[in-house]
Amino acid sequence: TSTERTSSRDGMRDKLSMHRFRWFVGFLCICLTLSDESGPTIAIIGSGISGSATAYFLRELIPSANIVVFERESEVGGRVKTLNFDGENVEAGASIIHISNKHIKDLTEAMGLKRSSNRTYVKKTLGIFDGKKILFQTSGMQLLDMISMIWRYGFGLRKLDNKVQETVKKFVAVYDLQKNGSFYETPEDLLKALGIYNLTQQSLADYLKKEGIPARIVEELVAGIGRVNYGQNPEQLNALAGSISLSADSASLWSIAGGNDQLCGALLRAAGATVHL
Repeated sequence: TSTERTSSRDGMRDKLSMHRFRWFVGFLCICLTLSDESGPTIAIIGSGISGSATAYFLRELIPSANIVVFERESEVGGRVKTLNFDGENVEAGASIIHISNKHIKDLTEAMGLKRSSNRTYVKKTLGIFDGKKILFQTSGMQLLDMISMIWRYGFGLRKLDNKVQETVKKFVAVYDLQKNGSFYETPEDLLKALGIYNLTQQSLADYLKKEGIPARIVEELVAGIGRVNYGQNPEQLNALAGSISLSADSASLWSIAGGNDQLCGALLRAAGATVHL
């Protein structure tokens, strides 16, 4: 039929377009590689923390490389974005850094940037609202708030913290694998090597229930954290992502003084990369 012939012609055009696109990409790669006799030209798409760190490490691995970074926005940083609001710096993306993040810690020090601690107890009222009434509210006095938390949620909070720290400990073992030169073909293989693949195969709600965490803690505390970090409830969030988000307490977090986005720019400058905005 005419419809089938039209569909066939559209399919042939799509295949031809893809074929031409592949030839174009291949030709572009060859041109970039041959453009500098002193070393290869390497293109990186995006100037966020992944792109800027890649440029930095590539410079260490291939000193003679000509590194070119393409960024679609008007400034580097990608999702690492610092805004100034009413004279104060506000982290609009990648706002906090966990103390266990060894790579960011090492890169921050290598770039000569200073860390800003978030360990100060916030003397402001924090409340948990279920849509009808306030379920829990802090007073701003640390000792009293701690007692109130234990009174409402019991020692299940301690058990929850132990399970979260257990997951974090397994997760950061990735640095040892990298140091030993280990590599894996798929993310699944890496997660299995770290002993946390099973957490990706169950919801956070099911995992915490199995571990004996009281339902009140999950419904009132864990759910709120999951919604803030990922916009998902414990029933929708996998146990690995949920456990990592729960590890972000104030004592384990820090940021870069003056804005986290400074790290991306510093890495690109250290790499001597040519950046096209």
